[in-house]
Amino acid sequence: MIRLSESITSLKGVGPKKSFLLHRLDIFTLEDALNHFPRDYEEIKAVKPIEAVADGEMASVCAVFADSSRKKRTKDLVVTYVKACDDTGQAECVWFNQPYRASLYKPDVPYFIRGKAVRKGKSLQLQNPSIEAFDPKIHKLDRLLPVYPLTRGLTQNDLRNLVHGILSSVESGYSDPFDKLAVEEYGLISKANAYKLIHFPDSINSVHMARKRLIFDEFFAMLVSIGYQRKVIRSGFIGKRISADHSLVADFLNGLPFKLTVSQQKALADIFADLSGGKIMNRLIQGDVGSGKTVIAAAAMCAAAASGHQSAMMVPTEILARQHMRTMSRMFDKTDIRLSLLTGRMSNADKALVKRSIAEGTTNIVIGTHAILQRDVVFKDLALVITDEQHRFGVMQRMLLRSKSENTMPHFLVMSATPIPRTLAQIMHGDLDVSILDGKPPGRVPVKTHLITSSLRDRLYNFIRNRALAGEQAYIVCQQIENGSDGIKSAEELYAELVKTHLKGIETGLIHGRLKPEEKEEIMEAFVNGRIRVLVATTVIEVGVNVPNATIIAIENAERFGLAQLHQLRGRVGRGDKPSYCILISDARDEMAKDRLMALVKSNDGFELAEKDLLLRGPGDLYGTRQHGLPQFAIAHPLMDKDMLGCAQGAAKLVLDRADQADYKKIIEICLEKYNKLAALPD
Repeated sequence: MIRLSESITSLKGVGPKKSFLLHRLDIFTLEDALNHFPRDYEEIKAVKPIEAVADGEMASVCAVFADSSRKKRTKDLVVTYVKACDDTGQAECVWFNQPYRASLYKPDVPYFIRGKAVRKGKSLQLQNPSIEAFDPKIHKLDRLLPVYPLTRGLTQNDLRNLVHGILSSVESGYSDPFDKLAVEEYGLISKANAYKLIHFPDSINSVHMARKRLIFDEFFAMLVSIGYQRKVIRSGFIGKRISADHSLVADFLNGLPFKLTVSQQKALADIFADLSGGKIMNRLIQGDVGSGKTVIAAAAMCAAAASGHQSAMMVPTEILARQHMRTMSRMFDKTDIRLSLLTGRMSNADKALVKRSIAEGTTNIVIGTHAILQRDVVFKDLALVITDEQHRFGVMQRMLLRSKSENTMPHFLVMSATPIPRTLAQIMHGDLDVSILDGKPPGRVPVKTHLITSSLRDRLYNFIRNRALAGEQAYIVCQQIENGSDGIKSAEELYAELVKTHLKGIETGLIHGRLKPEEKEEIMEAFVNGRIRVLVATTVIEVGVNVPNATIIAIENAERFGLAQLHQLRGRVGRGDKPSYCILISDARDEMAKDRLMALVKSNDGFELAEKDLLLRGPGDLYGTRQHGLPQFAIAHPLMDKDMLGCAQGAAKLVLDRADQADYKKIIEICLEKYNKLAALPD
């Protein structure tokens, strides 16, 4: 039986060079190749007599070649002519700069010839035709050929032949563990048949049948996995009881300089109910930029401290850790709650002091980076774990945090500033209860968003210069780090240009993903402290620090970003009390691109924009990269495939209800493996 987990190099003809190119397309195994789905199909018509070929059509004929050819040479071009004929007439096949064609084909052997028909008087040419050995079982029928996403160095025929070879093996000995459930319970086709028809369909209806089965599998594997994890978390583990009914918590909330929004009050009530209920809290606080998640986390940690327990808050960078430390210190300055900061860049002596206070229990709240995960960080009584921007952490990292509570599982609170449509959240966070902060604290001034063409760039950068000289700060965002082309501004090129022109004499920095972590930290710290006035950047600043003095963000080639990503970038400004601006620079002529950008101009609602982005771009592109931890669906779409989502939900429930049976237990194991491959982040 074929094993789809085998390396792509196990196939005949896939050597080091071709495997390198396939790896660029994320094709490492045979299964990866089958899951590299066509982006479109090319319609190939059945052969017709040469006399019936019309001028200008893509014609398909069955013909034999004459044992003669001719070549015509010009300064830069070699044109090769070979005559082909059938019982009804003849055509001259013409190739440009392919002289080898003259001796490639055997005379009097039937070939399938397909090319652009051009009539010149009474003669017929087929220009740059493709040639195959004629097979009446294939070429006498209309058919659809797959059109794949490619990389330079690979052709459509390379991918077609590769997939066809794998499918030949699949047909003779492959069975999928989901087949019985999908076929018998839900009337879908087998997985082997779905693979065959998605790549080489005999009709558009075949494509639809294949898609339904493949979409079902993607939804099903994820829903079973997260449903099982939720089931495990909620059974057999006891959480430490944390009561919010304490004067320390009341004093903390009453001492806030603002009133909580309705959604903040609701989220806090949900959290306090979870913490005091005896079961493990596993909750996501999902809120737009500036919706007030930090104060919710602080209140939860206050309740834990008031009940005599410790909390840990983990964030992705040292800058964010120090920012949270400053914020929390101000919040708790009138209490006896002790906070400690733990990051990798601290001195060994300072780290040792913090670790000792954690182990002895004199630290109530620990705020830190990955340094919290080190084995020698031992908590005396860890009861609550909070991760900020959870999409930056892998599953294993979060489980390591859980394991630091020796006797019981700690409560788990995830905070995310990434607005996710509810349909997608249902899939992503099936193992979490979700609280949504859909309002903003009073006093927040909406960021004004404008769309301009590149013809106004000079005026924009003069405006940025004047604001910088007046003491304010700005971000300028580019999609590419280097080698901008076709009108695309790269960060390195724009930085080099601006420091010599509009921003000459202004403290300007450059930050992008290829810098070392410590270099990025230093640049961001200089921006936070005001030493850098203008920061030219890629999207590494998308999830960043709080810089109230940053009032402008300009985004070059804005049409190349998703709506949700643009909204996240816009959230870098408008954090102080000064008027703030997001300037989108785009020369896009495509109406859909313009509509997307105008949606951002008109709306500051991240959830509304994320829903529109999901509909337009799909979940794979929603936030640009895998770093956000969103499900990377290859073919499923949570909004457009709601019928199959419902079908997969029913199937997942059936399997989880029968989890004690051997067949279903095996399915759960496979789903867990598939899901972790899809959704787990690099640690």
